Amino acid sequence: MRRMRAGMVLVAVAIAMTSCGGGAKLVGTPWQWTSITQNGKATNVPVPSSYTLTLNSDGSFNAKADCNNVSGTYTTSGSTLTLKPGPSTLAECGPSSLSSQYSTYLHQFSTFEIKGQTMNVTLTGSAGTMGFLNGS
Repeated sequence: MRRMRAGMVLVAVAIAMTSCGGGAKLVGTPWQWTSITQNGKATNVPVPSSYTLTLNSDGSFNAKADCNNVSGTYTTSGSTLTLKPGPSTLAECGPSSLSSQYSTYLHQFSTFEIKGQTMNVTLTGSAGTMGFLNGS
């Protein structure tokens, strides 16, 4: 009985962590990649709807990297967000595509912060910061 209550409390805490004061939720929100900041230089993503990330309540995620799809699992702890990409398609999307860069960045998630309808993700090392917008 105690284990069940403890599990229910952990689930409630996890759900509460995904909601940010009336703004977007981490889980269940279709996030669109809008920018990358590296070495102090911000670059906007030309077509954010081509680069999406949705974290599912079962611990899995789905991402669209232009003409490719990526799936995998994720974990959170406080403001830490770790993605473990799994299967993905490997089509060549064209010379202006950011598919391979986006897929690489998915391996480098470190921390996140949600403010209203935006999410910023810090990448490991000095790889930079990614900006996302709620795509709902």
